[in-house]
Amino acid sequence: MRRVTIVLVVVVVGLCAGIGVYGQVRRHHREAAIERARQARTPLQKAAVGIDLARRVGDARHFAVVPERLPPGLVTMEPIGDVMEDGVMDVYSFGDLKAVVKYTAVPGDRPCGEHTCLRDTEVGFVTDEAPSLRHASIWLTGQASSAGQETEVRQFWAKTTWVPTAEAEWFTKLAYEGDVG
Repeated sequence: MRRVTIVLVVVVVGLCAGIGVYGQVRRHHREAAIERARQARTPLQKAAVGIDLARRVGDARHFAVVPERLPPGLVTMEPIGDVMEDGVMDVYSFGDLKAVVKYTAVPGDRPCGEHTCLRDTEVGFVTDEAPSLRHASIWLTGQASSAGQETEVRQFWAKTTWVPTAEAEWFTKLAYEGDVG
């Protein structure tokens, strides 16, 4: 009887130790997979996460509105500097070629400053997050990687329509992928 008890205790202790070791190994593999996924996030996903986080904490003037569709070839997005007195400027990067979108309450005398405007138009709606951003002026800076890239970017921004960021499925998807990735 004593021998059976000893064997039973050894088996139970061994089984518990095995389960504990298995759990630790599994946890390590899961954490490593999560870290690999986080490191694999694209610059665009990282930008979307940062923008989404800023919106969640109440800093929603930059990227309060975005194009309804994902701009073709978009690599990353970033705000330019601090909020201007009458609006904000958001940058959409396509590599070295960038589209600068200046959102204001009303168009100014020179809405694109020293740059040639690609488009100067009304956004078409007002958001609760940034009600004063009603007008968009767009210009390109930098060098296109090809004539085709510049043409594609120009055509996109010449025809795009805007939506509140929360309604842009492409943005929501990128922010989600960047957050859980």
